[in-house]
Amino acid sequence: MIRFMAAAVIISAAANSPSPAFAAAKPDITGHAQTIDGDSLYVAGRELRLAGIDAPEWKQVCKKNGADWMAGQDAKRAVASLVANRTLVCEDTGQRSYRRIVARCWLDGRELNAVIVELGWAFDSPKYSGGRYAPAEAEARAAKRGIHAGTCARPWDWRRENK
Repeated sequence: MIRFMAAAVIISAAANSPSPAFAAAKPDITGHAQTIDGDSLYVAGRELRLAGIDAPEWKQVCKKNGADWMAGQDAKRAVASLVANRTLVCEDTGQRSYRRIVARCWLDGRELNAVIVELGWAFDSPKYSGGRYAPAEAEARAAKRGIHAGTCARPWDWRRENK
């Protein structure tokens, strides 16, 4: 519960200081979100893959306090808590991933993709982000937030090993 409350504090604080990226965005898709997993959503009936980040897979087993931990399921719940009953503004990057729209989304003037990484529920995916979210990931890792509270393989490594 504390980790979800921390998310609300971070987003609320950011609401008073709009991101320059938000001002430059072309909001193509706006609406309430339904969470698919830690890095995918339905917004306005369209399936979106959040650009530049990668959350643990639903079936990916991580370790926390020496026990198996389904971190992907916790990531989904955390993202669902962040977006519940709130309006997202999303920008279609023009890219596609498995027919999904690759997007950057904003919530209360703050880039959701970055917030998810800051809270520790996804990794920066440097192949697609160019390292955009690496500082946020380093901060989450140092604070042992979200998936960094345990040991979790990077999702792209896990997918490669579990085809």
